[in-house]
Amino acid sequence: SAAAWTTLDLLLRAEGLPEEGYFFAANSLRSKIRRNDVRQLEEGARERLRASLMEHIFKFRHGPMVVRKQLCLAFSEYAGKFDGGKADIVQEVCTSLSQSQETVPVLLEILLLLGEEADHVQEKYHGLPPEESHPLLVSAWAAALAVLNFLHQCFETAAKNPDAL
Repeated sequence: SAAAWTTLDLLLRAEGLPEEGYFFAANSLRSKIRRNDVRQLEEGARERLRASLMEHIFKFRHGPMVVRKQLCLAFSEYAGKFDGGKADIVQEVCTSLSQSQETVPVLLEILLLLGEEADHVQEKYHGLPPEESHPLLVSAWAAALAVLNFLHQCFETAAKNPDAL
């Protein structure tokens, strides 16, 4: 229900909850996405959910790590399950999380999970022409060079200054 989505979002926005409270909210959110409950939401609410997931990931970028992991998994599963998603989701993630060194670890985690989700989704769309492919696959293909360039820059930075990452 819309009330459940709102409650989970409010729990994750709250300050001062114990780690278990945040984990419960993040894990429940992920479970709802995994069960495809996202289809209960209207299109505008789906877009707000996607934006909210990114906000929560940014909030928990330093931890607790179990909460961050559930949010990253929820985001990647959202990208893989919701067929109406934007075809530039990978590029958007790169753009929003590559702005500072402190977000690089969470960006790398999301890219890994989006890659795994894209691989899973590809099984269903194997053999179809690109215009009929899932938006996550289209996004992954379109952003592949940018992601490789970003990773190259990360490795160069780490080689010059191992404490930078």
